[in-house]
Amino acid sequence: MHGYSSREAERLLDQAGALTELLHHDTQYAAAIVSIDISSESLAAARERTRSAGITNVVFQRADIYALPFAPESFDHVFACLYPLVRNAGFEHVHVSPRMVYVDATRPRLVESFTKKTFTAMVEGVGERARASGLIDEETWTRGIQDLYRTAERDGTFCYTFFKAVARKP
Repeated sequence: MHGYSSREAERLLDQAGALTELLHHDTQYAAAIVSIDISSESLAAARERTRSAGITNVVFQRADIYALPFAPESFDHVFACLYPLVRNAGFEHVHVSPRMVYVDATRPRLVESFTKKTFTAMVEGVGERARASGLIDEETWTRGIQDLYRTAERDGTFCYTFFKAVARKP
């Protein structure tokens, strides 16, 4: 969605570190994990990170999320960021729970790891494409980015809500 630049890979690592507890504190991981990505470079980097961390229960496979090479009923648990993908895959009894991130100066680790290195970096990462396609002009873009950085200052606040969906096959 946001591309495969080295900066985007760094941003995603920051996001994972900042939000693991919030998003996955109630996730029960199966014995084996299959991790897919369309980018061979991203898979190579992920393989190296898991190897360095001593993690041995992850299998990596290059695949396109819109044309998965797995037979139906291959997995017990799937993590996907988009609710429509869960419903369109035939899942029922979808339970969605909000996961709110509230950040102010009393939480300096989140100011740095989430507000600056995750959210603001994600928005900055799409700036060139947004301006080039005419979605936003340079002045408005610059003002918006300044406003995002303002939320990370001593008297700023930032609030964002993620959603986690859990569902069952019928």
